[in-house]
Amino acid sequence: MVVFIGCIYIIHREKIFEKEEVKILKKITSDNNGVYNETVDLKKERSAMFRQGISRFASKEVCFKNNLGQETRFFDYFFVLRLDKKNIERRHYKVFAISGFGFMPHMYLNYKRNLYSMSLGQKLSLPSDFEKEFELSIPPSYHLEALQIFTPDIIHEILELPLRCDIEFVDDKILFFFEAQNNVYKDYKNLNSQISGALKVTDLLRPKFENLRWAPVGDKSHYM
Repeated sequence: MVVFIGCIYIIHREKIFEKEEVKILKKITSDNNGVYNETVDLKKERSAMFRQGISRFASKEVCFKNNLGQETRFFDYFFVLRLDKKNIERRHYKVFAISGFGFMPHMYLNYKRNLYSMSLGQKLSLPSDFEKEFELSIPPSYHLEALQIFTPDIIHEILELPLRCDIEFVDDKILFFFEAQNNVYKDYKNLNSQISGALKVTDLLRPKFENLRWAPVGDKSHYM
């Protein structure tokens, strides 16, 4: 993981051109014995974020196993919003995803200061200082499972981290969505800090998911 983080963000410019970016991504892939994919098949994904807008596309995916054997992915993603009959708008993200946490109910943590706000499922009330920054959505009837994950200590730790992104929990995956303008995250030093924060979140939550005991609630779907 040190190689992954260090290589990609050692750039000291606000903007990098696509050819340079692809070259760096392929170097990261090679250093981590991974796979580089020009495009990502979103049809295989259960994430609610990948159902937004009227069309969507993902590309430039780095995929490898981390030191715990978990699949780790980093890729570009955008979807197209229709604003009215004549106008559309794109929303761009850098996506950082880790798999292998054990299956969990679907949850979505929306960062309120993002340009695009996700609204789905049922809102779970959390401490007021946390709700100033984030909004947690869960499937109806799965609040007890969510409270096993978002305990006071976890909420406190997340607030202490320099993390400014949406986080989605689906199946055995945790996905972090960092907003990017025109597919370029202009402050790469900040993005490095964000991904470091994301890794700390996964370390904090890993014991929670390992100890989580849950089962589907009647005929209620655990997806949103």
